[in-house]
Amino acid sequence: MIDDQPSCLLFAKCLKPLVDWKPFALCLPQITQSDVNIIYKKKKNAHLMKMALHKRWLQVNPTASWRDVINALKQCKENELATTIEDKVTDPTARNSNEDMEATDGSANPITETNGAKQASEKIDSKEPLDNAATGPGESKSDDQITCIIDPPPDVSKYCPRLEDIEKKILMKKLSKLTKEEKELIEKVSYILVTATPIEYCAVMGSTDSPGGDGKYIRVVIEDKSARFILGKFGPCNVAIISTGQGPDKTDRVLTLVQRVVKAKYVIAIGICYGAKESKTKVLGDKRHYCCQKYCRHYT
Repeated sequence: MIDDQPSCLLFAKCLKPLVDWKPFALCLPQITQSDVNIIYKKKKNAHLMKMALHKRWLQVNPTASWRDVINALKQCKENELATTIEDKVTDPTARNSNEDMEATDGSANPITETNGAKQASEKIDSKEPLDNAATGPGESKSDDQITCIIDPPPDVSKYCPRLEDIEKKILMKKLSKLTKEEKELIEKVSYILVTATPIEYCAVMGSTDSPGGDGKYIRVVIEDKSARFILGKFGPCNVAIISTGQGPDKTDRVLTLVQRVVKAKYVIAIGICYGAKESKTKVLGDKRHYCCQKYCRHYT
């Protein structure tokens, strides 16, 4: 139904009428301009671009649904297509929106391919490597970019504390309500650690200690509630941890607001890369401390 997750092929098929898919993509939750640029640069086939968009979207937003697709279409003024899809996924007789839409024949589905030859040329060969299917034959590919778009990230949560466990240790306080000692902690912060995704945030929180070493963290809320940061320690270093969401615009906005309060000397963006080929890596084990150690040690 409307809250089902779209299948990849059906997502691309339903969006075939979109001449320019890029404005729609930017209206999808968690998709950034950088994602759009990478997909557009690497492929010239619109159908495969939309498939790559679907893969990337589910990677950054696991709760993606047809409702999000419909809302995004409405935001970019594609109301007719939004209505067509909405009618399908809200059909009370349907068992599952993906199954129902795929079972509909060409005469009943207004968004079915009308050009049989073109449709056949855009089908993906089940024997074709997935990266080729997403980029198109003969096109140059960057391993790190294509793997990031097409392959789902591995589950690395076993190396990090759970988000709900982290939140239990955090006390939220407005900036104006901080004690003198807590304000002094902010003055001592020398690093701002920037995370964009929940797993990066969990990895950093699992690598740091609370300011007092008692396991109790402080989340400081700026007075107008426009931004917040967590006070912590990494070894001898006082740090402020922020989570911005993905995309340079989001990061810049949050970081700028936090830097009005935290006068840190260094800003470190924390990233967990899923793009390395397994054949080129060694078994690293639990390396969650490495992301901070390499840089904090360098500057101390």
